[in-house]
Amino acid sequence: MFTADKSAPELAVAMANIVHNVALDRDSDASRFELDAAVLRNQFNVAVALAARRRNQVHSMQSRLPNELWLILWQGLELADRVSVSCVCHAWRALALESTRLWGFIDFHSNLHSGYCDCEECQDAAAIVVEKGVRGCRIPARTNLPLVELALTRSKLSPLEIWILDIPERSNKDVYRTLSISLLPHAARITGIYIVARDLDTLVILTHRLPDLLSLRTLRVTCLACKDSGTESHGASPISNAFVSPHLEELVLSPCTYWDPAGFVSHPALRIIAFTLYVADQLIPLLTASPNLDTLVLRLNHVGEDFLASSEGQGHVLPLVRRIPHVYLTALPTKLEDATVSSFAAAEQEHFVMQLCERGSPSTRTLRALAGHFNSQSDDFQSDNISISWAREREESAIELRSAQGKRREIRFLETDGRSTAQAIWDSVPAVLPRTFIADTFWWYFILEFSPFPKPMPNVTRVAFLHAEASMGCWRPSMRLSAGTSLFPALESIELCSEGEEIAISTEVLVVLVNALRSPDGPPCTLITRGIRIEGDTTELASRVNILPGADRIL
Repeated sequence: MFTADKSAPELAVAMANIVHNVALDRDSDASRFELDAAVLRNQFNVAVALAARRRNQVHSMQSRLPNELWLILWQGLELADRVSVSCVCHAWRALALESTRLWGFIDFHSNLHSGYCDCEECQDAAAIVVEKGVRGCRIPARTNLPLVELALTRSKLSPLEIWILDIPERSNKDVYRTLSISLLPHAARITGIYIVARDLDTLVILTHRLPDLLSLRTLRVTCLACKDSGTESHGASPISNAFVSPHLEELVLSPCTYWDPAGFVSHPALRIIAFTLYVADQLIPLLTASPNLDTLVLRLNHVGEDFLASSEGQGHVLPLVRRIPHVYLTALPTKLEDATVSSFAAAEQEHFVMQLCERGSPSTRTLRALAGHFNSQSDDFQSDNISISWAREREESAIELRSAQGKRREIRFLETDGRSTAQAIWDSVPAVLPRTFIADTFWWYFILEFSPFPKPMPNVTRVAFLHAEASMGCWRPSMRLSAGTSLFPALESIELCSEGEEIAISTEVLVVLVNALRSPDGPPCTLITRGIRIEGDTTELASRVNILPGADRIL
């Protein structure tokens, strides 16, 4: 009687006419009228639903966006939200179930305490169970384990990535035994495992119960306890050799995780590896078994001191690491500094970064060796742009040498004496090497304290001072400076940066600074400031430099 071809006003008028005719029919009793009215209501509802569906097909967001875009939007959702998406409507459910890769990303989380936990929260929950029974206990769900099996079923044969987040100090082991049982039939499809936990006994359970991960490409383990304390604060968790796939490309382990690669003959697929070296004898087998490494992140701690200090050890390690483009060494004792540079630093490497774990400035020998990786006599040196920077973040300082072509050498350390660091930089880096000099403002204070005054760097064209607000005492006239000082004769730009509130620097101080940095006979120079207000008459300053306040060139 009613069809979706009619408009809403036409439907309303037609229904009103029919109800009116039925009501005036003398042969129709009251009960018959109620039945006819019910039929009319049902037909009207069907017609409205058909019309709404036709309208949605034309105007809804579902029809205007391609299915591929919906899948991209859903892929970033948590597992519980993706399950909810599949329950919104028929169209979304069909699309979600049709895309098996949508369920290949499984983010498992557990906030369940261990079975013997006696914390206040667990005691309260146990008291409720005793008093009201399990059915009366309304403890919030702290794990999405029931959804994992659903996602595994919906993923069918798609590759799997498993992300695990576990916050409690002592994890619930039964949850991970159940998880490993669910994952075991699908182990051959797992391509990545990412674990963030405070109790890495979960890793031990998984490694022993999932031995055949033939498709595993990535294994990343982050220990929250190590991250909070800055070091491994408990016993090491071992990783089974069988757990590491022969096709593994990326292996990143927390400081408290132990892996013995001695049993491997070759790992040609391994590109990135980061782990703690607990036994010095592991180093050579590791490097030998991974001939195609691109990135090596090694935490040395206090291991292998005699091995690295020996000429035999250095002779074996250096040929193997020379082919690795990116080498990062952390937790390095100061007494191993020179031996580590001799063993791990090679001019062929693109990046070499070392982090000292003890207080003290890097040695002049280390800086000189790393600066030697930038050959100022090579044919391509004239087209290169070497920048040297000295920056501080809280208690840690960093000295970096970087070329425009990508080569980088960096030393991070807990500084105690800025004067010795400044002196080491100036004595170690060849004066003709840098083209750019970037430093925290406090560096200028130590330069003023040099005796004798440092030699010029003739090729530097840009100087930048960072964090000017933190070292206001540095911005003062110095009786030691004169117009003939000229630390950087070829200087073209001076940059001053304040990250906090705007600070004021007098023109007198800036004139002395400009005179000390550049040569009066040098090229035209520009003064770029950010977060700095220049106070006083700028006539004399403007005669020496072109002032550009508010520029954002500083990186």
